[in-house]
Amino acid sequence: MLSKVAISFTFEPNFLWMNILVLGSGGREHALVWKLKQSVEASTIYTAPGNAGTSTITQNVNLNAQNFSEVADFCISKSISLLSEAIVLDWDST
Repeated sequence: MLSKVAISFTFEPNFLWMNILVLGSGGREHALVWKLKQSVEASTIYTAPGNAGTSTITQNVNLNAQNFSEVADFCISKSISLLSEAIVLDWDST
């Protein structure tokens, strides 16, 4: 059974915000950022490398998701509060 997890960060009284980085460039990442964008807690959402669909919702950035130091430097420079890589379970595989 899957459950939903709510994450929020409070830095000032009554002020919630998160800068978010989603790693990936497929349709699943598009669906994820589309839903994250609806949250009042999401301040800025970045997608790396993203695609044409995510560019209409978020800011696509040219990062190599396999290069940890590049991703870490970006997260520090943009004060990323939540880093997500879309993890997909293939229920149809045998």
